[in-house]
Amino acid sequence: MDALDVQADAALEAMADTGSAAEGATSPTGVAVSSPSLSKTPHNPSNSSPSDSSSEIKQIPVLQTGYPKEIAEKEVEEKFLCGYCKNILREPMQSECGHRFCNCCRQKMLQLPQPFTCQACVEEDLEAESCVLSLEGMFEDKAAIREMKKIKVKCINPGCTWTGLFHDYITKHEKTCDKKMLACSLCGSVMSQNRLANHQSKHCPKRLITCQYCQQQMLQEQEEKHRMTCPLVPVKCDRCSTSVPRNELKNHQERDCIHRDVICPVPDCHKKMPKEQFSSHLNESPKMVQKHLLYLFDRIAQLEQELTNVKMQPPPETRQSEQGVAASAEGGGARSQQDGADGSQGAVGGAESAAVPESQASATLKLHEDLMSVLHGEILRCIRQVEVLMAGRARETTAVRDLSGKVENLQRLLGTVDMRLNEIQPGRLPISTAEVGTLVECADGIATWCIPQFSQVRREAVNSPNVYRDSPPFTTGSMGYKMKIRIFADGDGSAKGKAMSVYLHLLPGPCDDLLPWPFQADVHFVLIDQKDFKNHKSGSIRSPITEQSCRQPSATSAQPGFGLEALVTLLEMGSELSRYNLKDVLYLRVLVDLKQSKLPARLKTLDPRLNSTGFRQADGATYRK
Repeated sequence: MDALDVQADAALEAMADTGSAAEGATSPTGVAVSSPSLSKTPHNPSNSSPSDSSSEIKQIPVLQTGYPKEIAEKEVEEKFLCGYCKNILREPMQSECGHRFCNCCRQKMLQLPQPFTCQACVEEDLEAESCVLSLEGMFEDKAAIREMKKIKVKCINPGCTWTGLFHDYITKHEKTCDKKMLACSLCGSVMSQNRLANHQSKHCPKRLITCQYCQQQMLQEQEEKHRMTCPLVPVKCDRCSTSVPRNELKNHQERDCIHRDVICPVPDCHKKMPKEQFSSHLNESPKMVQKHLLYLFDRIAQLEQELTNVKMQPPPETRQSEQGVAASAEGGGARSQQDGADGSQGAVGGAESAAVPESQASATLKLHEDLMSVLHGEILRCIRQVEVLMAGRARETTAVRDLSGKVENLQRLLGTVDMRLNEIQPGRLPISTAEVGTLVECADGIATWCIPQFSQVRREAVNSPNVYRDSPPFTTGSMGYKMKIRIFADGDGSAKGKAMSVYLHLLPGPCDDLLPWPFQADVHFVLIDQKDFKNHKSGSIRSPITEQSCRQPSATSAQPGFGLEALVTLLEMGSELSRYNLKDVLYLRVLVDLKQSKLPARLKTLDPRLNSTGFRQADGATYRK
């Protein structure tokens, strides 16, 4: 192990012991790591074992170094590489010996045992004293910063095709690239930046959610366990299959379930049965009916007698007062007259205290009457509101019925209009919602399609269902074939995500019955070089006359197309972006060569001067025989 590795290991142990955080750091491959949970756990080498090596790696903070050399399109000069991490300089600093280092590497070296030697000086066989680095004497290397701005670089994030200058990469693209790999701050899962927000809001097992029943907050991974114990989660009664909250299930099974078991209260019966069979149990026989009715009458009489006894008994406070009066009366004969007077006053006080509960009962009764009056008024108000709502609902139902009738009438009218349009234009097709751009040139089998805002078309092809776009329809001549161009900005079939695909689709035209079928021609696709008009991307194909795509199209079914799966690769589009995609506009030209087809001969047969036997041609004029 060389001195550089020993120093790096020492830096790792020093940062692990001090508990330095790794949140927001960037790995040498450009992957940003944000894991607060890891930084809180200190690394203890004495407790580790070979089987725990994977967990140890997760706990060591990821140190920031220079930019990876893979971002450069060409080999980077040695002077732009850090003398410590050997990567492209990040915030270049120059030492007194003339070598350059990253500012972040300088911070690491300050934490290592001093003095620190410059490895570049050691490789140059300089004296030991000259190899010692003065870390405090390093200064910002503005010359290197200016020179590095012009280095051509590319993004190495998976799926990103960005290219540009080093200055634009470090100031803009490195931070905003949607393909940048980031770690979820909640669960630590690594994914691209454009997926991180959706992951944290919908899929992360560590995100906070709220129980829809008890409104308790918890981690998403604890939801299933919580549902097993939540008191408000609906559960089904195993007897009647009714859903009730878990904390009310026992009460439901004992009091409300229609299938619960009941015991007949008649002393001579005590038969146990489901509740729904109790009514039939009472009507089993006339003797059984008589027996249960007699028991019911006796029970009602008993309850009435108990109620009468309760009403006749004075309240507990009154009984206590009467007992106090009796005790004072018994002691009056043994006491003096003054004591007797006091006893009589006590008796009067007892009578007053006996009257207190009666007044309290009256006040309670009055309060209940007031409450009943208020409740009665509220019930009447609710009834009036319900009546108003019912009347409004009736009016809305009538309005909806009228509008539904109008919609049906409009649909019938639209159907009639469509039928009339089909009678006028039998070959009419609906306008495609995928059409984009305009035809800037269309004549004699040559059409030039202008596609504006191509970057938006490409984004929709990658991220939305609109994977293709169509050109406006055009014809190869006054009596030619009708067709359109279809482009897949992100590729089609085996070229998906690799190249741009173009196809030609035949459409129903007004002269299809006069044209030869299957369609036969040589088709040439040309992606125009807008910069110097020299490096056009072109591809050719001969129409596959044996396939469905070259047969006469039908107005009732979609016609497949034919063309090139890979006209130009996406890598070429990325490296030559300003050549073919100038100002976010593409020009695609299609040339349909009908020389090898039977169309010229078919068009000649339409001339009556060549077919009719009643005419002759001489001296450039036509005469009747």
